[in-house]
Amino acid sequence: MGMKARGGLGAVVAVTAMIIPAFCIIMLMGYAYRQLSGLPITHFILGGVAAVGIGATLAVGAKVTSKLPRDVVTFLIGLAVFVAVGIFRWPMLPVVAIAVPLSIGLAWFKAREAK
Repeated sequence: MGMKARGGLGAVVAVTAMIIPAFCIIMLMGYAYRQLSGLPITHFILGGVAAVGIGATLAVGAKVTSKLPRDVVTFLIGLAVFVAVGIFRWPMLPVVAIAVPLSIGLAWFKAREAK
């Protein structure tokens, strides 16, 4: 939007306006945690926040999977990512960095084969 309205300077201002508030909130939350981490209630609150995060992740996952094709390859890629991250506790970034290009390549190959 900033690029369309004011060119390069508008783009920089728009990106900065999106990043600065989030950065400030994260810094304030870190400071609050540092000050309150000794209280037992803090850990209970963070447990609730973690439960909300898991629920939100599952809800988004359910919404996304409803639009995916129902075939064996899609299921196997999803299962492999779940096992790697959820069970083996491998870091998500490398797992996704491998799974995404692999799934895109398989989809491209499948679409090419269908022609």
